[in-house]
Amino acid sequence: MRIVSVILWVIIIWLAASFSWGVRKKTWSGFGVTMQTVNTAMVFAVQAVVVGVLELSALHFLWMIPLAFILGSISLIFPFSLLSILGKVYAGLCCIGLDREVVEQNKERLAYGRQLLAAGHSRDEAMRMVLDKYPGRGNG
Repeated sequence: MRIVSVILWVIIIWLAASFSWGVRKKTWSGFGVTMQTVNTAMVFAVQAVVVGVLELSALHFLWMIPLAFILGSISLIFPFSLLSILGKVYAGLCCIGLDREVVEQNKERLAYGRQLLAAGHSRDEAMRMVLDKYPGRGNG
């Protein structure tokens, strides 16, 4: 039983960390992230905290993990949309330390690349033109 508990803890910690890192990385890159993804990441983190603080059995994760995906998916529908209030705070916590100017530059770079592709340029041409207009990798 102890091995199952450890495996479940590893899974929930991995899900919370990877979703939270994904929110940060997608925001930095300029792609942005959906509110459903943010809410799902937040629910994973809250689940880990609740089970840990209340000293519940890790077997609760067997129903909590699927619930996080469901809640995240329907989090744009009222009353589940109320999750987004805390989700915005959680997204802010995930993105602490990101330079707003770099994020905006990455958004502009991405939009410019999409415009070039829509105008009929090949992928290689568009990439060269983007790198000419926006030199560097955007890491501040």
